[in-house]
Amino acid sequence: MGLIPTTPGLEGIEQQAGKKFGYADAPALTPAEMIDVLRPSDAGYQRMLRRSTARWTRHSTGRI
Repeated sequence: MGLIPTTPGLEGIEQQAGKKFGYADAPALTPAEMIDVLRPSDAGYQRMLRRSTARWTRHSTGRI
């Protein structure tokens, strides 16, 4: 099963299996945060990490 958020029924399948499921949209990166049209630069990855870390922190502390 793919992890693409548009995979039909992915959330329901994971929840039925007793798993927690959440999807965080990646931030829109600027051209300066991209190596090319497909790959983020180090700055782009750092920005995505900051966003994910904030979501994980809110989730782990119960402040979703």
